[in-house]
Amino acid sequence: MQVNLHNYQGTVHKSATVYSNDPQRPQLNLDVKALVRSLIEVKPTNVLLFRGFAEQLKPQVVDLISNGVPFRILKTDNSVPQQIAVELETVEEGKRYRLRVTNIATSGNYSGYIVCRTDLPKRPELRIALTGVIETDVSVSPLALLIGRTASEQPLRTGEIVV
Repeated sequence: MQVNLHNYQGTVHKSATVYSNDPQRPQLNLDVKALVRSLIEVKPTNVLLFRGFAEQLKPQVVDLISNGVPFRILKTDNSVPQQIAVELETVEEGKRYRLRVTNIATSGNYSGYIVCRTDLPKRPELRIALTGVIETDVSVSPLALLIGRTASEQPLRTGEIVV
């Protein structure tokens, strides 16, 4: 069994089931558990969620920490610049950097990512996923409805909710 641990860190548990024609053991479960130490750790997580009213959302902080190999952040790319602002701070040169991510959207949903480009050939970029669900005084959920088929030969119909 081969496990791709790219973009994993910390304790990882993977399992697989092997089926065979052996009547004694037609099925065998394989488990792999490992502690993955990345060249650069992303703490507390590489997934950020902004959910709630815009004025109540606090900035979120992500630390990028070296596991022994010095590195530099050369540049950050933000795929949703209309929705979030990103500030990069050097905490300890070559060892620790801090990203402060602030929601600037006033309403709506978004998803995107921040890419931090590094000078490490083995880890040229770090990706931090972003999701925002920014509410206003009036919110509609769900945004679309599946009405279904009015007759079996007709296609599925969807509708929008207008407030």
